Amino acid sequence: MIHYEEGGICPIMRVLAEETELAARLYSEAVVQLEDANERIDRARSAVNELRDRADVARIGLQEHLDSHGC
Repeated sequence: MIHYEEGGICPIMRVLAEETELAARLYSEAVVQLEDANERIDRARSAVNELRDRADVARIGLQEHLDSHGC
């Protein structure tokens, strides 16, 4: 037999509904944090690629200069 509180809501149902609401909110917040982290990772990856390209250009320029100039 189910015992209802005032207002006709089963206490177990109330607890489960509150837990569902909390879990959904926490999940939503985690998704937003993950999206923010992915954006930061993408920006960092782009910066790393640009710096790698810059280093490659400088290295190639140095090697070409050494090959042609012999200094």
